Amino acid sequence: MTVVQFLLASQNLPFAIAIGSFLAMALIELVGMAFGGISHAVDHGADVDLGHTPGGEFLEWLNFGAIPTLIYITLCLFGFGMSGYLLQWACLQLGGVGLLYWPVASAIALMCTLPFVKFTSAVLKKTLLKDETDVTTEDALLGRLGIITLGRATFENPSQAKVIDKFGQLHYVVVVPLFAEASYETGDEVILVERNGARFRVIGRDDSLSDVTDRLMGEANR
Repeated sequence: MTVVQFLLASQNLPFAIAIGSFLAMALIELVGMAFGGISHAVDHGADVDLGHTPGGEFLEWLNFGAIPTLIYITLCLFGFGMSGYLLQWACLQLGGVGLLYWPVASAIALMCTLPFVKFTSAVLKKTLLKDETDVTTEDALLGRLGIITLGRATFENPSQAKVIDKFGQLHYVVVVPLFAEASYETGDEVILVERNGARFRVIGRDDSLSDVTDRLMGEANR
């Protein structure tokens, strides 16, 4: 049996699909990192409270939510695919055993995948992702400089801005002007001064402090 025949054998179909999906998602992640970090744009996923969800304790044991979901899924796909292929290869090397039927091989591979995902996700959380101590909260972005990236930001029409946190990580946030009469175009630099839920209220980088103070006092006196 050639390598290609082994990889594409019907008994190895689940593992071929898993590895193919892993490669596709890894490519998406690399492209996203090149354009600003898709993991940060999609989801940080840090320290999700799963204790009261069905199977929550098991998911917590697997470290689900400790790292971005996209990375977690790629780990699962890689662990399952490689475990299955290694199992089938070992069986092939044992004379007279041959390849296992895919349901049997899949069940064994899944059992091998669980500790792999638990261990690898813990390592990633503590090293590559610098653990939860380095995760920037939304409030920590206040006072940071952002650049409008999508259309025109007005009081009635929110826009998007990109912001770099103190760790050098890129974030995309929804912004609206602090004052109703203000508007900002794509490419304008703004400062995040207030957070209201998922939205940040911003002022222009060139807005003078006295003008901003006068406007705030005027609104407070109304």
